[in-house]
Amino acid sequence: YPDWVEHLPKSIVGLIKKYGWIYGVYIAIGGIVFTIFGIFARVLSHNFIFGGSQFYDPFFADINNQAWSGFSAITGFVIAIGVIITVFGIVLALSLKKWGKK
Repeated sequence: YPDWVEHLPKSIVGLIKKYGWIYGVYIAIGGIVFTIFGIFARVLSHNFIFGGSQFYDPFFADINNQAWSGFSAITGFVIAIGVIITVFGIVLALSLKKWGKK
């Protein structure tokens, strides 16, 4: 484990070794919430904002498609960040759990 841990009081080191993995779980839960938010925003916006009404004028249909393309990219980015945070939290929790058993 890192050298800076040796400078902490033994009771704090014991708590970190025993319960430090919970921090990784908190991060993973935050990533899951972030991912769900992105999926929720994408589905609702596609169904109610961009797909809810059909435009018969090609000008407005083109604007609608361009707007959905941009919004889709934004929600896709949010979903991707949420997945990355979730994976990071899981890896952190597993590594802290393994480190705590040493």
